[in-house]
Amino acid sequence: MPTPDLITALRNIVERDFASGTHVQSDGRVTHDFLFAVVALSAIGSSYISRYVHMAASGLGTLVPAEYEQFTSSYDIPAAVLRAYAAKEIAWPDPMPTNGAPGVIDLETYRTLAIQRLDAAAENHRLKIITGGSGMAMVYDGKAAEASSIDEADSTLTSSDKYPYLSAEVGTTRRLADGQPAETLGDVAAVVLEKARAFNNRAAAIEGPRLAAKRAVMTAETVHEVDQILNGVAWPDGIA
Repeated sequence: MPTPDLITALRNIVERDFASGTHVQSDGRVTHDFLFAVVALSAIGSSYISRYVHMAASGLGTLVPAEYEQFTSSYDIPAAVLRAYAAKEIAWPDPMPTNGAPGVIDLETYRTLAIQRLDAAAENHRLKIITGGSGMAMVYDGKAAEASSIDEADSTLTSSDKYPYLSAEVGTTRRLADGQPAETLGDVAAVVLEKARAFNNRAAAIEGPRLAAKRAVMTAETVHEVDQILNGVAWPDGIA
């Protein structure tokens, strides 16, 4: 048989999980992996696009508000999905008939999909401790650079054109030691550096399981073994 392409393989996985009911958790909320997959499919032009738009909208409808805000701010959600969600067009479609024959997924394609799922899961964990987006990443980098380079003579100032990010946070950011507003550039710099250190520690803790799982996936010999690896990733505890 011909090897299915990545889109076909992804659709096969989505339809398999949907038909078996494993696309939702015991509390009725959709799984992150399934929602990520149907959002991706809803952005790809095909004869099935309407189906996956409604699946994605339905999946979004199962999330609590905080989860919805986090997911929609972290990923580029197609406009058609957001329109369907806003219009409350969130009824799950019927399962597609399979004629008793599950879709064929070759191991190499499944490995590729598994790597994408691992990367998405790691990002989802990181987004529990930072705000996502490439723009925000640049802001974080800018703050850290200013905090690392601030001169001792400038640390007692309340503002400076040399440190626009730190200046913007004076009076708003709170000191970690006592919870009071940071009154100087030095106060803000101390908070920024401590938060950066804490994030780097947590991000490193996420990287370990992600990279170990990716290595395991690349040497897995069956699709079932890949599934076991994905289900057994030990992401770090303590990320609220």
